[in-house]
Amino acid sequence: MISVGLIFFIIIFLMIGVLIGVSLQGQSTQTDEIGHIVFPNKTTITVEIADDRSEQTLGLSDRQELEDRRGLLFLYQEKHIPSYWMKDMRFPIDIIWIDGVTVVGFEEFLQPEDPPTTLYSPKAPVDKVLEVSAGFVRENSLNIGDILDIQI
Repeated sequence: MISVGLIFFIIIFLMIGVLIGVSLQGQSTQTDEIGHIVFPNKTTITVEIADDRSEQTLGLSDRQELEDRRGLLFLYQEKHIPSYWMKDMRFPIDIIWIDGVTVVGFEEFLQPEDPPTTLYSPKAPVDKVLEVSAGFVRENSLNIGDILDIQI
């Protein structure tokens, strides 16, 4: 027979577990929204979507790495010329500037800076920005004018 004390202990233990789980869920730094981008050479990557201010401000900061064939896609409501920096970055990246589905420019092999001093911006207004691992642009022979199949 199970004692009342043991039942009470189990209930308290389960309640603490639920509270910890809810707390950790609220602290997630990654978005749950996922999409895919197919490049002209048929390479497909999975992207997390950053479509609100807090996700866009955080970007890839404080992450240890970016897995192969993964990226972070920033979506903006209107075309504009955003500025990006390498604040709190721990690994180099490429940035791809996108207008609609067309690549309008890119920055390659951007290195972490502490403190960040360099700002990166496209030469024309964009409504999407894609951050990928350094070397991705070159490895996939990406060119200005390439059309991407963006599935979000």
